[in-house]
Amino acid sequence: GPQRKEAIEINKSLSALGDVIEAVAKRQKQVPYRNHKLTQIMQDSIGGTAKTLMFLNCSPARQNLSETTMSLMYAARAKRITNAGAPSYTLLSASVTSMASLSSTTRRSSAGSSSPSARSLCSPSMSS
Repeated sequence: GPQRKEAIEINKSLSALGDVIEAVAKRQKQVPYRNHKLTQIMQDSIGGTAKTLMFLNCSPARQNLSETTMSLMYAARAKRITNAGAPSYTLLSASVTSMASLSSTTRRSSAGSSSPSARSLCSPSMSS
């Protein structure tokens, strides 16, 4: 029924995620991000410079032993991923510098001018 279909889809997505994790951990040139929608969405988190956390539910119940064991094995597989790259602040830094320069230029031009157009660049005003 519906629960079986859901379980099949979950297993497909976890299998695809496991394949990507394995490829990243082995530093393969081809990483199969496109094999599933989940891995496409998570591409920046898995192979990029982002810090990624994985949460795992373990059940103490005996009837869930096999599921808990598989979850622990999956987490151990995921734990092998290490990203060597450092976060890139270059673009952000350039944007902040550019905005600061624009703001400074706008303030100087509005301080020396009483025209409404220069003032409207620096502060919001209500139209009259």
